[in-house]
Amino acid sequence: MNTTQIRSIITDHFRKTLKTLHRDGFVVGLSGGIDSTVTAHLAVEAMGPKKVLGVIMPERESSPESKSLAMDLVRKLGIEHREVDLTPSLEALGAYEKRDAVVRRYFESYTPGRHRVGIALRQDMTGSSMPPLHYLTVQDENGVMVLEERIRLRDYMELVAATNFKQRSRAMQVYYWADYFNYAVLGTTNRDELLLGFFVKLGDGAADVEGIEGIYKSELYMLAQAMGVDQRVIDRTPTTDTLPGQKSQKGYFYGLEFNTLDTALQVMEGLVTVKQAAQRTGLEEAQVKQLVDNLKRRNETTTILRAPPTGIGRAPLQHLL
Repeated sequence: MNTTQIRSIITDHFRKTLKTLHRDGFVVGLSGGIDSTVTAHLAVEAMGPKKVLGVIMPERESSPESKSLAMDLVRKLGIEHREVDLTPSLEALGAYEKRDAVVRRYFESYTPGRHRVGIALRQDMTGSSMPPLHYLTVQDENGVMVLEERIRLRDYMELVAATNFKQRSRAMQVYYWADYFNYAVLGTTNRDELLLGFFVKLGDGAADVEGIEGIYKSELYMLAQAMGVDQRVIDRTPTTDTLPGQKSQKGYFYGLEFNTLDTALQVMEGLVTVKQAAQRTGLEEAQVKQLVDNLKRRNETTTILRAPPTGIGRAPLQHLL
């Protein structure tokens, strides 16, 4: 992996695109995670610290570590930052209330602040074509699981809709500051998230410029190491930091190790063969094929997340007007 050339390509893309967009710098939402941290590093490499603004957006359920790591990054890079508490906005939108109403259908004694909610996706990705099962999990203040129950699809969709207020509220803030400074918003979606739709449209998927959307998660760790990213960020368990009981992003990626997931995605994109993938992952070729088929299905069903608004244009209407 030629990290020097990769950094050069991305930073050159940043500079050229910013000029095309007639903007003066970049805004990055900082979460303390590897995606936003690497993106901020690249932005500073491209434009210098005076042209990059970090926005830190805690809310009452986010991990204190997220803010702490984000602040350390701001100091390390020497960039300006703004901090916005999203709690009042989320309360006004009913984000917590709507989600909690779903949880209480399964766990009547659920108490926000005491219990932590999470979602687990279960699917035999390498042995079955059956669709994933969604489980609601609830932990007490000591991290002890007090509920792990399959959630009905309608309830799952309602819970996701309520949770997505968090990502969309973050997008509103980064765009406020982008407009304020005449900056462009930098996206932080990696290739795994892009291909599998693990982002929120008009939420963390909202951006003017993308930089790491071509880099698989396992590759991102190698790039981060080469760039001198804080080792605590590299070692940190990746999380969306939206559900307090969601300890790992792998819960959304079916528990797959990123090396296995990324190799299968490369098969899906025609970059490696099934045989090569089996050798890399230790899986049987039949298992690799099944995994790739399941990932293709996920990619197809999340097409709407990657698609721009669909219109019909002027031509079909021209002779009628």
